[in-house]
Amino acid sequence: LLMLAVLYGMMFAIEKNRYSSLGVGLMLGFTFLMGLLLGPLLQAALALRNGGQLIALAAGGTSAAFFALAAIASTTKRDLSFLSKFITVGVVVLMVAVVANIFLQLPALQLALSVGFILLSSAIILYQIKEVVDGGEDSYISATLTLYVSLYNIFSSLLQLLMAFGGDRD
Repeated sequence: LLMLAVLYGMMFAIEKNRYSSLGVGLMLGFTFLMGLLLGPLLQAALALRNGGQLIALAAGGTSAAFFALAAIASTTKRDLSFLSKFITVGVVVLMVAVVANIFLQLPALQLALSVGFILLSSAIILYQIKEVVDGGEDSYISATLTLYVSLYNIFSSLLQLLMAFGGDRD
């Protein structure tokens, strides 16, 4: 819970400084911290016999999803603002489920959360890129933060799913 508070505090500070060079520095610190948090997941994956393949597959799947979503968002003429309500509700539901799973420790809920984070992050990428393309987002720092967190969530969730269903244990 403390780590969640620190991460959300950093995101708040980045958003408050999104038009200054301090925002860039905070963003670099945030990406460093998120990279450190990814370490235990990568270590768990590498402990599997096919861990390197799973990491590569998760990275490839994340990049394929990003490029497909970016292509859709940048070429569609449709207004994607309807996604904002879905995203808001999705964030609240997923955060409540994350806090519940801290106490419940249910493997099935963890897998469902991974799927939920992939779907929600995909919607966020669509929405954010469409905002950038249409000129609705005027801060590259805010756009970068949103896209980075979404890509991080897709990668880590996809890796967790691949480990659960395709991990080759010794």
